[in-house]
Amino acid sequence: MKVLAVATALVGLLTASVAVAPDSARVWIDDPLPGNVLELGPVGIVAHAFDPAGVAAVVISVDGQVIAEVAPSSYGDRFVIVRTQWDPSGPGTYLLQAQGRSTDDALGAVTSAVIEIEGAEPTTTTTQPHATTTTTVPPTTTTTAPTTTTAPTTTTTTTVPPTTTTTAATTTTTAACTIGTPVPMAPSDGSATGSTVTLGWFYTGCEPAGFTVQISLVRDFAIVEYPGTVAGTERSWTTTVTCFANYFWRVRAEDVDAGTWSDTWTFTTDTPTCR
Repeated sequence: MKVLAVATALVGLLTASVAVAPDSARVWIDDPLPGNVLELGPVGIVAHAFDPAGVAAVVISVDGQVIAEVAPSSYGDRFVIVRTQWDPSGPGTYLLQAQGRSTDDALGAVTSAVIEIEGAEPTTTTTQPHATTTTTVPPTTTTTAPTTTTAPTTTTTTTVPPTTTTTAATTTTTAACTIGTPVPMAPSDGSATGSTVTLGWFYTGCEPAGFTVQISLVRDFAIVEYPGTVAGTERSWTTTVTCFANYFWRVRAEDVDAGTWSDTWTFTTDTPTCR
């Protein structure tokens, strides 16, 4: 502490002997204050400065060595506050100084503060590697005799119920025959024949049960003089009629339902050759 007091007194004499121009930049150290005793570690430094022409920077030095030149956040302001950090190399007494620089690059008066840093010198510990001895133990082989276990046998009897098979009755439905309409073919319409005449027709469609043939002396078949029927496989019918007459004839297919009558054709037996 005596060293700190002597250093502080010496700085006071030096500062008092420096003449400060009225228009030069002036600086005040706000932290740390002169005579502060601090623990060893990073030291935050705060200072403020004033210059009528505007402050460009504040120069911070420790024991005569510049550690930082801090520009204010607003360059050229007349009144500024600056902050920086310093890491002491170890415990001891240090001379902290600050000096303002104006915007015209003129340096102002120096402001000083003597501070004490306490604490143990940092020590470097070197750790020697330890030798490690590894002992490999051979594996142990264990032989286990196999064990034979006979499990009791359980017999399960499952009774399956009889299977009932139901056969669905099959119903076969035969579609009704689609009856066609016969087309007269012979004798040609209006031709002359003898008393024995064979009437023929053309037929397409489902084969019917049979055909019905009618021969009449009147066009509307109100009276049928010669009716006839043939099997469904037949396509003609032969009959004997009276000579010297004009006849009308037609044919239709017959099945579950009667078909449609064919066109009406005519033939005549009114000829000298009719017997």
